[in-house]
Amino acid sequence: MESLNGEDFSAALSGAVSCLERHRDLINALNVFPVPDGDTGTNMLLTMRAGLDACGDPAKGGLGSVCAGMADGLFLGARGNSGVILSQFFKGFFGPLLGQEVCGPPDLVTAFQQASEAAYRAVGKPVEGTMLSVIKAMSAAAQDQNQAADVGVVWKQAFDRAKAALALTPSQLPVLAEAGVVDAGGMGIVAIVGGIWSRLGGPDLETMDLGIDAMQTGGPMLDQDFINASHEATWGYCTQFLIEGEGLFLDQIRDDLGMAAESVVVVGDEDRVRVHVHALDPGPVLSYAVSLGQMSQIKIENMSQQNRDWSGDAPAEPVPPEANPPQSNHPGSNPSAEITLVAVAPSAGFDKLFRQAGCAAVISGGQTMNPSVQQILDAAGESGGKSVIVLPNNRNIVASAEQAAQLDFSGSSSEDSSGDSGEDSNEDSGEDSGAASLHVAATVSVPQGVAAALAFNPQESIEHNLQAMNAAIRGLVTIEVTQAVRDSDLDGISVEAGQFIGLVDGKIVAAGQTAEAVLLEALATQNLTDARTVTLYWGMDSSQEKCDEAAAEIEREVPGIQVDSIFGGQPHYHYLASVD
Repeated sequence: MESLNGEDFSAALSGAVSCLERHRDLINALNVFPVPDGDTGTNMLLTMRAGLDACGDPAKGGLGSVCAGMADGLFLGARGNSGVILSQFFKGFFGPLLGQEVCGPPDLVTAFQQASEAAYRAVGKPVEGTMLSVIKAMSAAAQDQNQAADVGVVWKQAFDRAKAALALTPSQLPVLAEAGVVDAGGMGIVAIVGGIWSRLGGPDLETMDLGIDAMQTGGPMLDQDFINASHEATWGYCTQFLIEGEGLFLDQIRDDLGMAAESVVVVGDEDRVRVHVHALDPGPVLSYAVSLGQMSQIKIENMSQQNRDWSGDAPAEPVPPEANPPQSNHPGSNPSAEITLVAVAPSAGFDKLFRQAGCAAVISGGQTMNPSVQQILDAAGESGGKSVIVLPNNRNIVASAEQAAQLDFSGSSSEDSSGDSGEDSNEDSGEDSGAASLHVAATVSVPQGVAAALAFNPQESIEHNLQAMNAAIRGLVTIEVTQAVRDSDLDGISVEAGQFIGLVDGKIVAAGQTAEAVLLEALATQNLTDARTVTLYWGMDSSQEKCDEAAAEIEREVPGIQVDSIFGGQPHYHYLASVD
C-alpha cells in the first residue's frame, strides 16, 4: 500500500482499539505495586475509544478530517497519565497530516518524529524505561524507513522496534526489574501500533505476537501509571501560568526560560502560551512573562514541601451517620459564585464529605476509574463558577486535570465534543458566554483532597485559595490499607497475595493478616504525639466498629492524641488515613 486515505486510516485506528480491548487486562496487570488499582490498559483503551468516536465519517472528511477529529477526541477523552501522554503522542503524529487527503511513507516518518517529540514534551522530566522509550524507538525505526515505498513497511518496523524497546524497559528502570514486569504504558503502545499494523497488511489480531511470552508476569500485577508520569524535581518552585499576547514565539520563550529554570514546558501558539517551569526562584520567571503579555491562571507551588512522585464508578453504597464529620469554615456552594470547587471522589461517602466541605460538584472516580478530561470539564461547567478549582485526589488523575485546565470553558459542555463520559451535555448552563478558567490543586490522595477542600474559601482569590490549599496538604501524611493481589518483594517488605499491606505516601511499610493490625503498624512509623491529629476513613470492606476499635487503640498508645473516625465507603481500600 503506497498511501493511506481517511477510510484506510480510520480502519487502522479501529484496529488499535480492538487490540487494546483484547489485551486490556494484561496491560492492567503490569504494575509495580501489588495494590488493586491497575488501570493503565483501561485508561488507554477509553482514551483511544474517545478519539475514534470523534473521527466522524472518513468518507466525507478525508484523512485530514479524521486526524483532526481524532486529536480532539483524544484530548478530551484522555484518562490518567498514560492517556494524557497518548493524546499528546497522537497530537504530534496528526500534525503533519492535517489538511491532507492521503499520506505516504515520508509523511508517516515525519509524523512519528513529531509524535515522539510531543510525547516527551508532555512530561516535565522524561524518564527512560517508560512508554516514552517505546515511543522514541518507534520514531527511530520510522526514520530508518524514509525511502520505503509501502506504508505498511513503516508500521511493521515501528511495531518490531516497539516490542524490542518494551523488553528493555526493566533494564532501564530499576523498579520494573525489581517487580519483574515491563512497563504497562509501553505495552499499551505496542498493542496500539500492533493493532494498526494488523489492518495495514500484518497478521490478524488472533495470531499477532505482541511479545507477551517474553514477559515475566508472575500472576496478576498492578498499577504502573505513576512511573509514566512526570518525575519532577522536588526542590524549588513549580510555576505555571498563561500568557496572552501577540507574536509569541514558543522556541524563544523556551530558550529564555531555560536560563532561569531547571524544567521548562511551553505549549500554545503565537497568541496564547501556557508555561510550566521549575525554578529555585520564580521571581525572574514571572518578571520575564509579564514583559510578553497579559498573565493569568498563575499557580506557584513549593516543590520541596511536596511528594517527589507525580508519581467504572464506585458502588452507591448507603452512607451511615459518620462520627465527627469534617466541618467547613465557609458557606456551601453558590451556583453563581466567582470561584467554585470540584473534587474527584471514589465513593458516595466521600462525595458527601466533599459537598459538606463546600464542593459545588463532585466527579465519581479514583482508583480503577479515572475520569476523562471531558468529564472534568463537564463537572467544572456544572459547578457554575466563573473560575473553578479541581481537586484530582489521585496521582493518576492529576495529568487529566492539568490537561483540562489548558482549555477555557463557558459553563457548559461543548456540543460537538465526543468524549466517552456517556453523560448528556448541560444545555441549561450556557447562559454565561464568557470564558471561565480552570485551575488544579494537585492533590494526590483523597485525604489530601479533604484537607484542601476544608481550606477553600470562595470569598478569596484563586491565588489565595491555591496557596491555602497547598499549605493545608503540606506535611500531611496519607496512609492506605488494602489487600495485595500478588506476591511481591518491594520497598524491603515481602508480601504474599491476600495479605493486607499498608502504604505511607505510596511506599509499602507494613504487611500482615488483618487490616487493623497493618493500619496500626503503618501509623506507628509516624512518631505520633498528642500534638498530632489522625483521621481514619473506613471503607466499604470495613466497619465502624472495627474502625472505632483501631481509634481506641491509638488513643491508648498515645494519650491525648485526637483521632477522628469517618465513613468514607471507598472500594479496594479498607482504610484511608491522614496524619497531620
